[in-house]
Amino acid sequence: MKPYLKAEEITREIKEKLPVIDEETFREHYCSECLYYAGRIDKKPRCMQRQCSWDQEEEHFAPVLRRMIPILDEECMQAEERYIDAKRRRDAVQEMFA
Repeated sequence: MKPYLKAEEITREIKEKLPVIDEETFREHYCSECLYYAGRIDKKPRCMQRQCSWDQEEEHFAPVLRRMIPILDEECMQAEERYIDAKRRRDAVQEMFA
């Protein structure tokens, strides 16, 4: 099994473009229990995979998820900047009392 995102971590714009799961498949495969279930948008269940792989070994993800890479890269850069700033302040205070 590959790593996965939680449904809350996917932006609405991307969720809207994920494949729709038809209601019959949704009930038969218990999609709401699947790790790749992305929730409902416009009352339609969405899946992170291009096609359901509940009975297969291979997992193929919807290409639209690639659009999240630059968004997450930006989040990582901002987090790294905040970390460096906090570390600089901590080091300054530690030196004050050294």
